[in-house]
Amino acid sequence: MAREASALYGTDHSEGIVSEEMLRGSVDNVLNLFDQPFSDTSTVPTYEAARLAAKYVKVLLSGEGGDEVFGGHCYGWYRSPMLEPRTNNGFGRHALREKFFSTWEHAHFLLAGKDRWARRDNFLKRRASRFRTLRMLSEDVASATRGYDPRWAYERHKIAGLDPFRQAQWVGLRSVSVSKMLVKVDRCCMAHSLESRSPLLAPDLIEMVLDMPSEVTNPSSSWFKGLFRRSLQGLVPPSVLVGGKRGFATPRRWSPIYPGQRASKTLELCFARHLIRPTATTRIDRLPKLHWTLLQLERALERGLFQF
Repeated sequence: MAREASALYGTDHSEGIVSEEMLRGSVDNVLNLFDQPFSDTSTVPTYEAARLAAKYVKVLLSGEGGDEVFGGHCYGWYRSPMLEPRTNNGFGRHALREKFFSTWEHAHFLLAGKDRWARRDNFLKRRASRFRTLRMLSEDVASATRGYDPRWAYERHKIAGLDPFRQAQWVGLRSVSVSKMLVKVDRCCMAHSLESRSPLLAPDLIEMVLDMPSEVTNPSSSWFKGLFRRSLQGLVPPSVLVGGKRGFATPRRWSPIYPGQRASKTLELCFARHLIRPTATTRIDRLPKLHWTLLQLERALERGLFQF
């Protein structure tokens, strides 16, 4: 996509390839950058992209904030289930369950209408996420943490009266962007003496867009960031304009934990101390971010950064 846009405008374009060896060798870099395990595997491509950019420029513009401000990626779900990003997970039990819930949400949206869908809360989704977490923990740990709501950081930023779609955007701007996305980009860039600026997070732009009705900024039930994309028609290649969301995380097959095995020392210790249910192995196999965090945790323990 970047290559096509560069060709259209005749700009200089450079590319780099992130290898599995880079991922394995970046554990210490990530710990040094964040002083703690950081669960987002896109840190590695971001770090390498910053390294490449620093060879040519000292200041770059990033697209951070585009999803939060214009309602893309997972924020679209609050407008329509058709805007929920999904991957093709094959035909296993997990994939079939995901397809079932996706079909149920689509049917609910079509039968109830977009107005009723827009007014609903994400209660069911929150309960489903909590249920999946409890199924992984041992009974003692699950009981001890039953009163903990992992969404407390989101709840503290909620504003009464906002519709769920705008609520999700606002909370994303106040929590996820500030505590994770911007931290990741800033630290990866500054590691190479590179300055990153985010024009899509300009206060005046955020205020203008969030002050518009959702029907104006996101009029379609099946097209991400409707207003933003319409404003770019004729300015970017059509393949880029209509392209779907593309992840920046490393491939799951690069995980240090392979399906059916307990290759992680920390994970093995969790099983030995009965912190995780023995039946959670297959569920953990599908969580590459957890694998990446465990890999960093083990390295942090080896370096004596903290004890477990």
